[in-house]
Amino acid sequence: MSSARRRHLIVDGHSVIHAWPDVRLVHERNPRAARDELVSRLTALHDGAEEAVVVVFDGTGPRRAESDRARPTDVQVVYSGRGQTADAVIERLVGYYAATHDLTVVTEDGAVRLAVTAAGAWSMSAEALLGRCQQAVRTRDRELATRRGRGGGAPR
Repeated sequence: MSSARRRHLIVDGHSVIHAWPDVRLVHERNPRAARDELVSRLTALHDGAEEAVVVVFDGTGPRRAESDRARPTDVQVVYSGRGQTADAVIERLVGYYAATHDLTVVTEDGAVRLAVTAAGAWSMSAEALLGRCQQAVRTRDRELATRRGRGGGAPR
């Protein structure tokens, strides 16, 4: 896969929520809060990386996939809608974009991993994603501390 092509990280939202023990506990009490927590962690990763991040959740709603993104630079959140699964949306995204984009799909679902790698995407475990998110937070915090140490302070 070429480094000149746009990179995208596609996350199977509920698969990752259930793979991360602390977020899974939140999900048991409040599914929406768990989704928000996942998106928050992905935002830290997205802000420090040169790749777009898309998280796909199973969700009811219109038959077409719905997307929620406040700004074009935010993590993109997609709900599958009625009559289809997040897995199907992910597989369709990979089928459509793999020829022109470098794609990595994060899921614990073995069937989805097989399908997306056969279509030309990379796959990543939820555990590996957690490590990347934690590293992104450490890097962000270090950069903020360095700026504050130079008198840069917080942006106004």
